[in-house]
Amino acid sequence: MTIGSTTCLHYVNVSENTAVTYGQRGHQSLQSQQCHYYKYGAEGSADEACIVSGASPTGTVGTASILLGTETAGERSVVGISAVLLRAGAAGEGNSVGVLSPTSTVDVVTVLQKAVGGGSTDNPEECNVCCITYDESERRPRTLPCGHTFCSSCILQLTTSNQLTCPDCRASHPATSLDNFPVSYAMEAFVKKFKNVQLVQTAGAAGETPSVKPAAEKQMPVKTKGGTTQKRPSGMSKKLWSLLGEHESSMRSQLTGFQNTQSQLEQYWTWLTDQNEQNLQLLKKVEEFTHNVATFVKLIEEEVARVMAMKQEGEEGVKQLEARLECLQNANTAQEAFTAINHADQCSVEVEDWRQKCQKQFPDDNIVTTSIKYGQVREAIRTALDALAAETDATHTPGLPPHPDPASTIMDKINTITKMPQQITVENLLEMSQRIKTLVENLLGMSQRMKMLLQDLRIKTLVEDGLVFAVQEDQGGIRSSRITLENDQISMHCLQDQPPPPHAHTLQVSEVLGARDPSSTLVHLDLGWGGSTRGRVHIRLSPNTPAAQQFVLLCTGHTGVSYRNTKLHSMGDKGRPGECVLGGDYEGKGGGGGAGIIDISDGQYQESGRAGAVWWRYDDAARAAQFAITTRDCEGRWPLADVFGEVVSGLEVVRAAANHSDITQVTVVDCGIVLNQ
Repeated sequence: MTIGSTTCLHYVNVSENTAVTYGQRGHQSLQSQQCHYYKYGAEGSADEACIVSGASPTGTVGTASILLGTETAGERSVVGISAVLLRAGAAGEGNSVGVLSPTSTVDVVTVLQKAVGGGSTDNPEECNVCCITYDESERRPRTLPCGHTFCSSCILQLTTSNQLTCPDCRASHPATSLDNFPVSYAMEAFVKKFKNVQLVQTAGAAGETPSVKPAAEKQMPVKTKGGTTQKRPSGMSKKLWSLLGEHESSMRSQLTGFQNTQSQLEQYWTWLTDQNEQNLQLLKKVEEFTHNVATFVKLIEEEVARVMAMKQEGEEGVKQLEARLECLQNANTAQEAFTAINHADQCSVEVEDWRQKCQKQFPDDNIVTTSIKYGQVREAIRTALDALAAETDATHTPGLPPHPDPASTIMDKINTITKMPQQITVENLLEMSQRIKTLVENLLGMSQRMKMLLQDLRIKTLVEDGLVFAVQEDQGGIRSSRITLENDQISMHCLQDQPPPPHAHTLQVSEVLGARDPSSTLVHLDLGWGGSTRGRVHIRLSPNTPAAQQFVLLCTGHTGVSYRNTKLHSMGDKGRPGECVLGGDYEGKGGGGGAGIIDISDGQYQESGRAGAVWWRYDDAARAAQFAITTRDCEGRWPLADVFGEVVSGLEVVRAAANHSDITQVTVVDCGIVLNQ
């Protein structure tokens, strides 16, 4: 048969699912009720092409109705009543022209000639698939990643399963939407220019009106100048005048948009400049703060060096005092006694000079105050950095939406990112007022806490420097006891028959003892032998027992006598279960003294067979102040009665004293009561 002026070399009437084998291409499955297969060119030649159509095989085919088909490697499937599948080149080559849309009506001869010619190079303003000129609506030119360009309509119809195979080079591209393939603005400009040239050529004919009539529904653009409507020149056609008006209107619209964008850029520039100025100011303050901190660090390092030097002098002083104390204890002759006393007096003067020097030099008020201020700043900076790090590490960072409105301005986008309100409401004002009020209250509270903290630090320094004493004045004069801080425990030591040192801060003994919790009293004994203190023993006393009340009075020296400088005088059951050490003879009678200062016989005492139990042993009033501390469990023996306390720490010190070769050399160097627990 004949297609246009071209002879079809082959014609086959193919039924549904019948395979037609030709050349090296393999086979072609035609899935239709009644299909007609046409061959253009020699079998397997370079100009081979084919058409599958539902049209009649007889006569001359001028046009054909076309439906979409798909092609895979080595096999081509045609789905539908009729379709056109075109390939240019030898069998197996990848330069298929492709398929046409289901609604297209095309000249078959033109299609075959384009197929054999390898594409529409003579008409670049047309889509190579549908052979229709590009426009600015449904058939906008779009470029594939492989570089070939087709209209939007054909791209949509060629897309299957989110994939698109290029009809020219057969490259496969992901295609979830038309936005995957950008519009070819260069091609659009070319087509527009091409149309303009055609219009000018048409208008240049001898007074002839262009053959292409404008659409009836399209309003003719009006040219204006200075607000006055311009008339069309007599030598210019209506079509050209309309085209000129379109371009002028488009240019005005572009100018307005350009000016708006320029204004947005100006606002953005102002915003950036303001942000940069604030950052520069912040950077300057940070640099100043860093410089001040570096200077302060040097001051602290110098202060640390002075403190370390003073501590070393103090350690030497402690060694000298211990040595002089041992000499006083071991003096056996009058000469040794005088020598020991002279050396002790000299050492006391040196130690007192050292203490006075420490009190004058330390602490440096400026360093302490500045350190507290910098501490608050450090905490604020640390909090800000932690918040910034948490914001950076978050799974979602506030910003532009995935697909922002193209009409959004630059400042709209900035407001979206920074979450700035577009409008201020009454609720915003009320919430702002409440937040500011809360912030001010917090700042005031912080200021008050800083003052309290500064005061606490000053008090702590005074206590550590030994400048806080508890005093008691009676007929015998003023007696005083040291207030010390050790391991966060504040202790009042045993009263001594001497006034506090000059410039010391004093408290009344009655006020100090009245501040303690009587239901849970903690006292301490410092044991020593061989000229040095070996450790501290803390004893928890049972509440509301006479023996415990007497023990407190003797640990504090409140009545004038105390356990201070008394010795342990004996042991019981040494090396056996129930082993204990005995002490409390404040009269120094080798265990025969230590009269009770209150009646302790009437009380509800506990029983215990555990090591660490503290109990009183004698009903004899002459020795009622004596106490015993168990160092070994009773293990099967009757539990101990009259227990009024328990060692909560330092039992190993008591056991070490029990293992000393001479228990009578173990001394209660100091004693006192713990004020906070």
